[in-house]
Amino acid sequence: MTQNKTLLIITDLNPTHETGLGFDLRITTQQKCHTISVLTGIHSDKPILHYCLDTYQVLQQLELLKDCNICAIRLGLLNFQEIGLLIGQKLQKMFADVPIVIDGRALIPNGKKFLDSQKVRKFCQSILKMTLILVIDQDNLPSLATHLCPNIIETSKQLEKIIQYGCKYLLLISNSDNKATYNLFHDGQCIQMSQNSTTRMCEQEIATTLSCCIAQGIDPMQSLQRLSIYPD
Repeated sequence: MTQNKTLLIITDLNPTHETGLGFDLRITTQQKCHTISVLTGIHSDKPILHYCLDTYQVLQQLELLKDCNICAIRLGLLNFQEIGLLIGQKLQKMFADVPIVIDGRALIPNGKKFLDSQKVRKFCQSILKMTLILVIDQDNLPSLATHLCPNIIETSKQLEKIIQYGCKYLLLISNSDNKATYNLFHDGQCIQMSQNSTTRMCEQEIATTLSCCIAQGIDPMQSLQRLSIYPD
């Protein structure tokens, strides 16, 4: 019996389902993508709630998946870098050849446990060197650059430095005049792209949809076309 091609989502849960696992599962259901998930914590703004599962609980969830046919990994909010580092090490051992799709929110420091820039850099290095696609909104780029390349101001140089951490593709989303434009960085080239749709998508929606496509064996460029994003 052939196993389903499975997408593994590692993220937190927002009770409103406006972000986090609930939001991701809505997308994977629409894409008819077979999905399993590992929960890292619970996060909410209203009411304010920030609960992290302990490291053992998170790693035990991963250990149970060793015999699953994981074809892609969607990495979301990990809550703090200690879990992120251990997840990175675990993924290297269990799923070293499985492509990872991540959005910028997952790498941006969040809360007191992320105040140490050195730890943030180590965390990002461990994750980005395994990443196939990093999707980041231009509005979120400065927050990430503050920790990864604090002495670099120019946007193009910031992107160059982040790519040096190891991700194969970086998709930068820019929104102006109610229109989204995209720049795809790969192999030292920048491809300008635009979307044949009036519906704007956030970086989480784009990253999760791309990860569904990657899990089904579709390459990154064709995956973007599934989102009606084409080279100019």
